[in-house]
Amino acid sequence: MPDYWSFRSVADTDLFKWRTDLEKILDEKHDQTSWHLFSGSNSVEDDFQRHVAWTEHRTGSVMSAEARQDLKHMLSLRGVLEPPEYDDKPVRGAFALKAGGGRRQKQTMRPKHASTASLRQESPDEDQDTASNGSVSDMSIEPDAEDTHDVDVLNAPVSSWRGADLLAGLGKAYPKPGWFNDDTTGYIRGGTQVGLTCGYFAVRHALHPVDIGPLSAFEDRSGENRLCYPEGDYDFLALQSNCSWAGFRLAPLSADDLLEAARVHEGLDHQPARVQLFMPGGLFGNVTACLIHRPGHWLCLKALSPEVVLLCDSLWRQPYILQASELSDFFSLVLAYQQQAPLSQAGEWSVFAVSPSQS
Repeated sequence: MPDYWSFRSVADTDLFKWRTDLEKILDEKHDQTSWHLFSGSNSVEDDFQRHVAWTEHRTGSVMSAEARQDLKHMLSLRGVLEPPEYDDKPVRGAFALKAGGGRRQKQTMRPKHASTASLRQESPDEDQDTASNGSVSDMSIEPDAEDTHDVDVLNAPVSSWRGADLLAGLGKAYPKPGWFNDDTTGYIRGGTQVGLTCGYFAVRHALHPVDIGPLSAFEDRSGENRLCYPEGDYDFLALQSNCSWAGFRLAPLSADDLLEAARVHEGLDHQPARVQLFMPGGLFGNVTACLIHRPGHWLCLKALSPEVVLLCDSLWRQPYILQASELSDFFSLVLAYQQQAPLSQAGEWSVFAVSPSQS
């Protein structure tokens, strides 16, 4: 059960503030209605007497003193009550959740994300950067504070969350499989995507070895939902329609789902740990992958097995393998982001489970 201050933080969300304003409006409308219907008799005592008379007429019995007391108390409440004040509010410090886990050990780093605007302007005929074909070993560097993009999403101002990379610093480079950023699609250049094709490659990676065909077929199945936003981001329905065509379900993970998905099961006999989401036949069925939406971009988590989960992004030249603890951290960060961000931004980071329709 969450502590009082975690529960109290709900009062700072946009949804709670909207509810508070709604309660005020409803109280005002109630008073106005009572004034007109009952010739100005709209006090709490007037309301109380009308409720008592209606209840006793309907039940055929006299209301008890306890019921009358509860009724009068209920009718006297106006708006949303102010919460009790205490002086023991904790101050989150060094142990708060941090995007990227606050990691500083040597690891293989990913190239920085390209912006959607730059992708829109790219042409397959442009010259290639010869350094873009570097091997896995060439990319191993010591990360610094700028590279890991640490943002304390529980304490930082909401205005800074949009730029936070909840995936920064997670995972280690994994040898590139043939199905990852497949050159034969015609939309891979220098190892990464060309144009606005992130949704296409996210679904390709998630559903492999099922072949979803060329980009033109993907877009035909997407219909009107192909590119619904000014920045070119694919709509969820575009990806869902393609998963459905291939015989897979695509379902968003709620806050409760993310909390459960993040549970780590330690392996027995020196076997790798696994997260609850990818436990076969478990609470989530047989989830084989996840589509991840970050601001303006789609990527995927692909489970080669419950213990081997790859982070696949078409803006990178290779996938990254994530440990169970890293997956758990990421799901927890998405949950924290969704709970703390304004409603207009809460869905910018989302996770969607992919599973066979027959499972």
